[in-house]
Amino acid sequence: RYDYRKSQLVVLDLANPLKPALRGTLTLPFSYYPYYYFYCGMFDMGYRFSYGYGNTWLLTSTGLANLWSTYDYKTRKSERSLFFIDVSDADNPKLVKKTLSTTNGWNYYNLVRQDDDNFFVTTSKPAGSRKRNNTTFYLYRYYAQRWSVDNKGNWNAGVQINIPGWLTKAYKTGGKTMLLTRDYSYFRYTNPGSKYTSYTTLTRLYLLELVKNDKLAALRDYRVFKDWSMYNMLIKNERLYMVKRRNWYYLNGLYYNKGASRYGQTPDWKDKSDHLDIFDLSAGSFKLLASHTPRTYNLTLVGIHNQRLFLRLQGDGILVVDARNPKTLQGLHFERTLGWAQNIELAGDNAFIAAGYFGIYSINLNKASIPH
Repeated sequence: RYDYRKSQLVVLDLANPLKPALRGTLTLPFSYYPYYYFYCGMFDMGYRFSYGYGNTWLLTSTGLANLWSTYDYKTRKSERSLFFIDVSDADNPKLVKKTLSTTNGWNYYNLVRQDDDNFFVTTSKPAGSRKRNNTTFYLYRYYAQRWSVDNKGNWNAGVQINIPGWLTKAYKTGGKTMLLTRDYSYFRYTNPGSKYTSYTTLTRLYLLELVKNDKLAALRDYRVFKDWSMYNMLIKNERLYMVKRRNWYYLNGLYYNKGASRYGQTPDWKDKSDHLDIFDLSAGSFKLLASHTPRTYNLTLVGIHNQRLFLRLQGDGILVVDARNPKTLQGLHFERTLGWAQNIELAGDNAFIAAGYFGIYSINLNKASIPH
């Protein structure tokens, strides 16, 4: 009889891809199905705001790290844990559990990869509330905790580092560890036509540097995005690529301010298009290099390799762009795809794009070109 409360891990040796060889198996005491986006894809490369806080599992030098939460309905207590599936010995995989907290009130959001041997866990805890105009806002204090593997393959926790908002990216540069975080701030909005009052949000991005032996996070720069909804972003070699679009409050107010009804004003095409911003982070600040208006909507940043940017055009396919000069992006190749193709693996000069049930598309980047 199959026990749905458990699952089995199978380790295969793909030295000969045509003949996968079974190495080891491991029975897991819980139902575990990490969703590897559409069968392949560098899910950790891009950050998508609409996906919530981010990934709850990631790849490491020893195998898999997983953020896990359980709740006991009898005791009414929660337990948050890290499960490490260690496959460094492929013939004898093992499961290691590290308890994070059994205290109710702590929130655990996501895992953020720094490199193969280091990642961060983002957490928060309640920090009170404030009331404005008969509306109650709840405050939270956010933290990032680094986990690192030692030379014996054991994972160890660092200190809890107070950060503004939840962590989205971590990277190393010039011996420094940099963190990118985000949060929201609310402001009161009065519709200029109906005079109806509501609250809308400001998105804020923070660039931080770990200091004092990586025990504190120092703010280096921040950006506030008013009238914009953030869609997705990625970082490569200290260059930040970000897709944003005008939010409903901005467009609705714009029409009324022009003296027209909501449906009577034709919006400017730039307000209906996504916007692609490119920032240089190398000086510890958000230096805007270029802002493009690609005349399309639902643009997704898939990945970047050798300064070639991969963009998914919704319902059409993948566009490969030369991003060496951020001010003058140039199309190199368009690959028509079926399915929800938005995740990618890169190996040498080849890009493999996952398209779910429609299979995997392959692009040789040395031969990629836009047909004239």
